[in-house]
Amino acid sequence: MTNKNDANKYHFDAYDLTLLMPVITPNEKGRDCGDLVVFPNTRNFSKNLPKNILMKFIYQNKIIRLFATQSWFKKLFKGVTIKVKPGNAYIFYGFRTYHGNQEIDDNLIRSTALFHYNDPFLESKLVKFIEKRRSSSKTGL
Repeated sequence: MTNKNDANKYHFDAYDLTLLMPVITPNEKGRDCGDLVVFPNTRNFSKNLPKNILMKFIYQNKIIRLFATQSWFKKLFKGVTIKVKPGNAYIFYGFRTYHGNQEIDDNLIRSTALFHYNDPFLESKLVKFIEKRRSSSKTGL
């Protein structure tokens, strides 16, 4: 059985730089191990919030995410599959890089530490409003 809940949810980070440090990663041939997939430099850095929201709307929907799992899409948009290894650090432009993880078998364990640097919209009142609404909806307030 494969965990599909968090797999293939390709996205852009809200932060310019992302540091991924694998803690535990499976490496079993013939099994879904949750490998990292990146589409480097898909968009440019920008402090234009409406443009950022539009790009997220275009790329972070079910249809484009489904396309991103297809080999033709990976070839066309230069997607790279990375089998991350504990002890290594992977640094990439999370804001510019469309990325996500492939599926992982339910009985395998993958754990990573993520660090994000420089939120270009840190002072945005709209972003603060959205984050407040998100956190209150998660807590049931």
